[in-house]
Amino acid sequence: MKSASWKVVPLLMLPALVLGADLVTVRGAGTGQCKDYLEMRRLNNSVDTYQVAAWVQGFLAGHNVFAGGKNLVAPDVDSTLVEIDRFCQSHPNKAISDGATALALRLGAVKR
Repeated sequence: MKSASWKVVPLLMLPALVLGADLVTVRGAGTGQCKDYLEMRRLNNSVDTYQVAAWVQGFLAGHNVFAGGKNLVAPDVDSTLVEIDRFCQSHPNKAISDGATALALRLGAVKR
């Protein structure tokens, strides 16, 4: 049993985000689930909440560096959290990265 379990661990360590037809590896705060994020917000956990906002803003900055074309202007921290709050309330079983993707699209990103 132990010899088989180590083969599963790498798969669990590589959360992915689908952008267009591509599968993209995502790490960090964006891999968290919306339902967990909403609980964190309910508990007013400002440190973890700021980490999510910083991750989303970094996601948008990464778009600007690599996508070319339209330069997305990331909202301030409070507005970023409002956007993720809205997404997660509507989609509690999705990942925070899905909310970041939705925000990027709303700001004008184009799917590949």
